[in-house]
Amino acid sequence: MKTLMLFIAIAALLIATPTVLADANVVHVQTRTELNANLRNPCNGEFVATEAEQLQNITQVTTPNGVQFTIITNVHGVGTGLTTGVKYQLSAVSTAHTTDGNQGAENQTLWQDFVFTSQGDAPNFLVQVTEHFTINAGGEVVVDFRQFTPKCL
Repeated sequence: MKTLMLFIAIAALLIATPTVLADANVVHVQTRTELNANLRNPCNGEFVATEAEQLQNITQVTTPNGVQFTIITNVHGVGTGLTTGVKYQLSAVSTAHTTDGNQGAENQTLWQDFVFTSQGDAPNFLVQVTEHFTINAGGEVVVDFRQFTPKCL
């Protein structure tokens, strides 16, 4: 039964998509950024100097109902423990969605896990990032939430 429901949902999307896309303008952009930061390993307190490259794939879809952005980010790099000299591999993937309606309201949510894999005896760790903001039609920020949570793996 679940397979049939999934098939019906996919078929409905495929049938509706040409109408929606006919009124949409789609733009794709790709960016590269170098990142450098000293981050604390929450497992042992050591600062890790990181060097990474961030690749972003941005898709903007404009329809009569407003603008939507989807940003997919990949980060890959290396880190070195400033006390122990332990090497780390860094990887992260995130997806952010932003919606800007015709009335000027805007909404965005981002989730990202930066995973640090030790190449030695130091413990692996990650830094989870969650961000969300909402701007109402009057331009007032009504929600602005950022959380960085380091965790031992």
